[in-house]
Amino acid sequence: MQKAKVKIKSKLGIHARTAFAFAEKGCLFKSDISVSSDGRKVDGKEVLDILSLAIMPGASILIETSGPDEVEALCSLTGFLRSDNAD
Repeated sequence: MQKAKVKIKSKLGIHARTAFAFAEKGCLFKSDISVSSDGRKVDGKEVLDILSLAIMPGASILIETSGPDEVEALCSLTGFLRSDNAD
């Protein structure tokens, strides 16, 4: 299992477009992916689950990956959220 904490720098937080792109990227991997915020943990491959966390700007989230490509999945997803493409 791999884990990383990411601070959301987007001034919009994680909105529908970002959640869709994150889940779409997550679905490219075989590993299980979860996203946690404020004590709640959801499936990182499900757009509505991610949106249900209502992740605001400046919030910190925990991404966990577990499976055969867990390292690659975690690097891809954290890189996406830290990039300007996550706005």
